[in-house]
Amino acid sequence: RGGAGKRMRTVRCEVADARNLATVADGVAAVVVDKGTLDALHGDTHKMDMLRECSRCLRPDGGVIVSVSFPAAARVKLLDMAAAELGLQWRMRVVSDGDPMFGHQAVFVTVLGRHLDEVMEAGAAEGRHELSENVLARLRRTGSLLEEELPGEDDRLTLFDDDTDASADADADASVPGITPER
Repeated sequence: RGGAGKRMRTVRCEVADARNLATVADGVAAVVVDKGTLDALHGDTHKMDMLRECSRCLRPDGGVIVSVSFPAAARVKLLDMAAAELGLQWRMRVVSDGDPMFGHQAVFVTVLGRHLDEVMEAGAAEGRHELSENVLARLRRTGSLLEEELPGEDDRLTLFDDDTDASADADADASVPGITPER
């Protein structure tokens, strides 16, 4: 107990596989913190397993998952998928000194929860965050953290522009001692 009869809250730290938090009971966590685990897990299956476990641990009356991660275009799709499956809402803040499209380093700070609109209403006084809105809109529109528009047919990557360049390169190799061109 704290001063004036207030109940002290405790922090419980667990060392466990984030995809299987068997030592943590259902619905007991007010906050679950992820610092880079989503970045470290391979594939959406493992990431969804982790988010399912974190969600299972959350208190039903408004617990939240706070995730700090590298910016990744695939993260938005993953969060949309997790929110739909788990009945969560999510909000993301892009923390950076400028737009990643122009080379600025950034991190994503994401909050996921069941009653997030109510929780976030308390912070509404800080207003909109233009950088976060712009980056998230670009990610949804193009699937890219860096590109403003979807790639077109002219943006296709090829090894050679056309066959004449490839044959010219092979002929050039033929004149180099020790290199035998494949025929």
